[in-house]
Order: sequence, then structure tokens, then C-alpha cells
Amino acid sequence: MLNLLNETLYNENKKLLSKFTKESYPIYFIIAQPRGASALLQQLLTSNLEVGYISNFLAKFYKAPLFGIELEKSFIDKNYKSSFLSQYGNTDGINEPHEWGWFWKDMLDLKGDKHYTNMNNFDFLKQNLISIANTKELPLIIDNVFALSNLIKIKKSLPNIKIINMTRDLYFICNSIINARLSKSGNIDIFYGHPPKNIEEVLKIKNPIEQIVFQVKSIQNEIDAIVNNFEEEQTLHIDYEDIYTDSFSVVEKFHTFVKKDNINLNFKKKHLPQLSYRNSSDLIKSEYKEELDLYYKKYFGNKHD
Repeated sequence: MLNLLNETLYNENKKLLSKFTKESYPIYFIIAQPRGASALLQQLLTSNLEVGYISNFLAKFYKAPLFGIELEKSFIDKNYKSSFLSQYGNTDGINEPHEWGWFWKDMLDLKGDKHYTNMNNFDFLKQNLISIANTKELPLIIDNVFALSNLIKIKKSLPNIKIINMTRDLYFICNSIINARLSKSGNIDIFYGHPPKNIEEVLKIKNPIEQIVFQVKSIQNEIDAIVNNFEEEQTLHIDYEDIYTDSFSVVEKFHTFVKKDNINLNFKKKHLPQLSYRNSSDLIKSEYKEELDLYYKKYFGNKHD
């Protein structure tokens, strides 16, 4: 039914795009590792600031977002407080943010498990993103792995986009992927998370812990390349520790960053998460710690403290 709805509205939505030509509002892409707390960051920002984002409601209109935005006005609570919970990046409730994989796979012509597009023309994507931001009349936050994978290419069509470089201690990223493999599939050997460009090389590694560490190293190399393609004034750096130690300072930091674009976002009533600390040795399973330490040193060149 959702596919029928979107196919029915697609051409009408496309007709509306022609009137959106001016980039009136900035677009901010969150860049992060899998298990890097990007969903939590988006929940924090959207709960405390009036900023544009893709809600679980709007996400249903992946081929007709302008219709979704109009209907969203009647359903979305502008003062919603996030639950600050997610399950492998997925959230519950119409107000919560959505990664919007359906839209990005369609826009980038990605089939199956493919993450990297062969496209070089992103004018239609540009029109869609401008139309969403301009219709919402707000800067737009995007958190999507397909967008991340192709951001250097996308930037050629959207040179004014900005990035939020969300970081977390890579040792605990590796450990979190270990735990995600076990909790999601019950099998340490089943791949989880973002497949980097060199995924075939990653999958050749038979030891699952080494495979995970090499996966994280490969993704970090791609993230570093993305960050290097943006000027410092186009980049906001946020670390997981910042959210844990002083969540509202992160909100204020983003607010100040947006001000550089001559936009003053309105604060909502303060809503902050109650977090359990995830960069903790208590979450490392003893049976994998020795191998994790070994391969982390192998690929990152130092022993984790």
C-alpha cells in the first residue's frame, strides 16, 4: 500500500519541484560510524531545537515528500520529547527521526545491499532536498548511511552542504559491533553494519573479531576522506563523550554552528537523555577481549588504554 501511495503521488510531487531553485536553508549531514550514536544525536537536537528532520511519519512518503510534509503538519508534535531510544538505528513513534533508507536508495539508484552509487548527476536529489528544507522553512538534518557513502560525489552538486562529524572511541565502536552481531543474529560470524567500499577484502578475513576491526578501520578511512573534503567552517565536531558529559552543550554547539548561516533556531523546552555510559569496559565480553585488543593494535597501531 505504501508503494502504491508513493507511485501514485510521485509525478505530482515531481511537478511541484520545479518552483524550488534557491537554497534558502542549509542542509547538515551527520557522519558517523555504525554504533556511533548518530541516532541519539539527532534525537537530542530535534527534541531541543526547532530544526528540520525526517520524521517516521514523513519517511513513509519517500517518493512524495512534499505531500508528506503537508500531512505531517496535522500529526507531528512540534514540542515532542524523544524517548532517546533506538534499536539498531530504528526509532518508534511518528515524531521520532528516521534514517529514510527508502528515499536514499531510490535517489541514488541502489539495488539490494549496494551502498555506493554509479550515478554522477544528483540534480534531482538536490531539487528534492531543497524542496524539503524550503517547505519546512528550516535547516535540514540528514542521518543516513547511503548518503554518507556517497557524500563526496553528492557534494559536487550540493557544494553548500555542511557536516556534523559524530565521533566515538573506535575501540568501543568495535566492541559495540561485536555485541550487535550477537544480539541481532546470535552469531558472531554474521556481518553487521555499514559495508565499506572494500567489503570483499573485509569478508575475506575469517576471524570475526579481526573482520570487525578491519571494517571499522576501513569505514574510518572513508570518513576521514569525507571530512577532508569539507572546509573547517563547514564542519561541526561532536563526540559521544560530549553527549554523555553535558548533553545540552551539544545542543548549544549546534545552535551556534547554524548561526554562522545567519539562522537563529528556536529552543524548545529542554529535553535531555538519561544515559547509561556505553564506552565502558563492563560491556566487553571476556571471551573476545584478548582478540579485540590484539587486532585493534594491529590496525590502529596502538594499544587501547
